Amino acid sequence: MKLEEIFIKNFAVIENLQVEFDSRLTVMTGETGAGKSVVLDAVRFLFGESDAPGHYARSQDRPIEVSARLSWEKTEAESLIKETDLELENNQQEILLRRLYDSKISRSRAMADDRPVSLGVLRRLGRAVLEMQLQGQSRE
Repeated sequence: MKLEEIFIKNFAVIENLQVEFDSRLTVMTGETGAGKSVVLDAVRFLFGESDAPGHYARSQDRPIEVSARLSWEKTEAESLIKETDLELENNQQEILLRRLYDSKISRSRAMADDRPVSLGVLRRLGRAVLEMQLQGQSRE
């Protein structure tokens, strides 16, 4: 399973951003303050790893929206799809995940192909797709 691209709207300093990822390894570099950590925070928000999404709201008037397109080889994700109870078409090999947060009402919604899912489903998919190594962090 791989993360193809991510779309970020109204998240911290990001008004609107689309990032496409390489199928093997993606490394983010840049100057201090360029927004690398904000993009990673948005990914963590999407996959349910952010405790307080309200402090990422760019504006109280517009909701945070982070979406990601995932793809997989047919047999690669079969057990994960069954485990998460996602409703997919027979030969579907791509899914659009979305998480929204409305700071006016302090409410978050999670979706897979525009169908509501639990935050636990997004967490499980995130663990299957991502491995993030942060500065000063080592793999054990």
